[in-house]
Amino acid sequence: MEEPKAGDAVRIEDREVVYRGFVTFERMTVTHPARDGSELTVVREVHDHGSGVCVLPVDPRRRTVLLVRQFRVPVYLDDADGHLVEVCAGLTDEGDADPETTARREAAEELGYDVTYLSRVGYVYSSPGIITEKMVLFLAEYGEDSQIHEGGGLAHEGEDIEVLEWTCDQLRQAVVSCQIRDAKTVILAQALMLHRPELFS
Repeated sequence: MEEPKAGDAVRIEDREVVYRGFVTFERMTVTHPARDGSELTVVREVHDHGSGVCVLPVDPRRRTVLLVRQFRVPVYLDDADGHLVEVCAGLTDEGDADPETTARREAAEELGYDVTYLSRVGYVYSSPGIITEKMVLFLAEYGEDSQIHEGGGLAHEGEDIEVLEWTCDQLRQAVVSCQIRDAKTVILAQALMLHRPELFS
C-alpha cells in the first residue's frame, strides 16, 4: 500500500493492523479535504493483498478464447454453486519485472499456454471502497501449437482450475445474457469486441 505523498492534503491520523495473513486488513483514520473546503475525517477498514493482472487470450485464426472456471468462496456465500467463469488472473510477485511478466506466468500456470502479442487495455481498481488491489488488463493471442501443458493452476496454492475454450461468439452471448458475473471478464470481453470486431460473426 502506498504511503501519502509529501505535501499531500490527506492525513493518515491512525492506522491499526487488524489482521495479517494471506491479506493485510487495517483500520485507518484518515482526514481529507471536502468539496466545501472543510476537512472530513473518516474511519475505514482497508484490505490489502497486493495487485495483479488479468489476461484474455484469443486465437484469431479459430476465433476462440481461453477462460477459467473455479470455485470462489465469496461467490458461494451468495450463490449455491460458487463456481465462476473468469479470465486468467493472478497477483504480481516481487520478482516480476513488469505486468507483462506476470501475465505470461499466470497464463502458463492457469491455462497451460504460452501467450503472445500482449496488449494492455488499461487498469482498474477491483473494489475501491475497501480493497487496494489494482488489476492491469491485457488482451493476448495464443494458438493450438502454443500449449505447454494442461494448465489448472498450482496445487500448492490451493488452485483447482478448469480451463475452458469458448468461441468468441459464445463469450459475447454469455456477456450479453449476464451469464458472466465477473467484472474483469466483462471488461476484457467488451474490449475484445471493441478492438477485434472481425472475430465475431
